[in-house]
Amino acid sequence: MEKILILMSALVLATGCGEKTEAPKNDAKPKAGGSNSNSEESAAKTITLECGKENHGVFAYSFEKEMNVNGRKETDLVLYFDGDDCAQGAIFGNDDEAGYLFPVGEKAWSELSLDKIPLSDSKTEGAIMPITKDKEGLAFWVKTTSGRFAMVRIKSVQPANHAAFASGTKAKVELEWAWQSSN
Repeated sequence: MEKILILMSALVLATGCGEKTEAPKNDAKPKAGGSNSNSEESAAKTITLECGKENHGVFAYSFEKEMNVNGRKETDLVLYFDGDDCAQGAIFGNDDEAGYLFPVGEKAWSELSLDKIPLSDSKTEGAIMPITKDKEGLAFWVKTTSGRFAMVRIKSVQPANHAAFASGTKAKVELEWAWQSSN
C-alpha cells in the first residue's frame, strides 16, 4: 500500500513541478487566540502531518478515520515531498487534479464559515505548493473520499526538504479542521 501511495505521489509531482500556489495577497494574519465564544472555533480539531525519512516524504490522512492511512481509497489529504525537491513540498487531496482542494484564502479560524461549501463552479486547485512558512493561515476546503467537505486551515509550517530527511530532519504542517455544517 505504501508503495502505491509513493508511486501515486511521484506521478502527481512529476506533472506538477514548477507550478506553485501563490501565497494569499491580503494582509490578514491569523488573529491571536483569547477568549472566543465562536462555537465553530471550538469545533476545530488539530492534526499534524509529518514527513521524514521513515515515511519517505509521504503522509496521507483520512478525516473520516482521523488518522494516518496507507490506502489511496481512504486518503483525503496528502503531504508530499519529492526526491528532487522541485515542489518544495505539496499538499493535495485524494488526487492531484482539480476538484479536491478549494482555496478560501488567508483567514483566522473565527472568520471561516462551515456552511459555505464549494459549488461546482468554485475555484479549485490540484495542489498547494510549495509548503513554506508563508502558507500559514491559508484556509481551504477538502472534498473527502466520502463526498463530505472538511474546512482546513494551515496553522503552522516547519519546512524541510527531502535531502534533509536523511539526517533526521522532519517537515511538519499543523492543521486546524472541521466538518462542513449540516444543513
